[in-house]
Amino acid sequence: MTIVIATPAARTLLKPRRATSEHETQLARFLPALQPALQKLMLASKAHADLLVSFPAAAISLVTKRLTARERASALKLVRAGRPLKEIAAALRLPMWLRRLPPEALYEPLPANLDPDDRAFGRAVVNAAPATFKPGATWLAQVLTARALCDDEFALWWARRCWDALRPDMIAPVAAFAWFSKHPQHAAYRYLRTAWSSRAALAVVAHEAHLWHVRMILDAQAREARGDPHHLTGARHAGYEFVALDTAAALQEEGRLMGHCVADYAERAAIGYSRLFGVRQGGSRLATMEIRYREGAAVGIEQICGPRNRTPDQDLLRAAYAWAHALCTMPGCSALYGPAPINLVSWKLLWQPYVGAKAAEGVTVPAAPVDANAILNRTRELMAAAIG
Repeated sequence: MTIVIATPAARTLLKPRRATSEHETQLARFLPALQPALQKLMLASKAHADLLVSFPAAAISLVTKRLTARERASALKLVRAGRPLKEIAAALRLPMWLRRLPPEALYEPLPANLDPDDRAFGRAVVNAAPATFKPGATWLAQVLTARALCDDEFALWWARRCWDALRPDMIAPVAAFAWFSKHPQHAAYRYLRTAWSSRAALAVVAHEAHLWHVRMILDAQAREARGDPHHLTGARHAGYEFVALDTAAALQEEGRLMGHCVADYAERAAIGYSRLFGVRQGGSRLATMEIRYREGAAVGIEQICGPRNRTPDQDLLRAAYAWAHALCTMPGCSALYGPAPINLVSWKLLWQPYVGAKAAEGVTVPAAPVDANAILNRTRELMAAAIG
């Protein structure tokens, strides 16, 4: 935040005066770095000093380089002339609803592109504001970020649920989830299990947004990029076929038809913790298993179960363990584990409708990571904060 005292054109309007204890108390509530400049403004006249109390955001705009020097000088003349706050706000390109926010809520720099005629949103958002703010509260920055990255409805939902443990940079994954929830015509929508709702709790939305990212990652991962040297797709052993379950749709179908929760293991597959397989014979689904490479271990099966989590028969178990043992002792088999690379073409195609729509609104969407763990760490952090 760049701080100014006054422009040469405005300096002649500022005449020193003594501050009252009320004004000194109010000054102490502002960001410490701004206080010297605000003190000079406060000593100019009672009208200037009163602005720190009646419209803290306007006082900040007068002593920072949010606007041009000419715009600040024009606004200073209006203050000196005792013009209504509405005129001063218009000159500073500030919506009137910002006057309701105390100095503690204004530690972050104010954007230059605020809409001074933003009445409807303003009335709603000030009613969603906390009763009190701690110094350095990021509530306003979070709300404005949520609005830019999604829309007014999402911003108001976030405004009622955000607190100091959350940060503006946590919003992007959930904002995208909410945006796609309202646009079913786009491919990313089909990965939603439960769409965003303004009635949902933050913890619920954070969890659903996390699962949504997991499913998209699975389908955008390019396992073909590292090859399949052991021919795992459709591998056969002792009359059984081992089918890789490496897409969101395959996991959901397996879980539905087998009556168990294998779809909940999608994140393990996405981050490369393990690989999941369906065991077939003659076209029938007999079992589902999870394999993890463990160096030095004879067998890499983490778990294997039949329909409705029943134990498979002994012939199937022997075949599965033998195949897993052969797999986990092959040279270079560890390369099959760890996060698969994300196919950038597929990934960008999923996100393009959202990025393009926001660009048309003049909003630059923060670049999403292209590594599975980096992507999911953002939603994990939000989930932890939401339930903490």
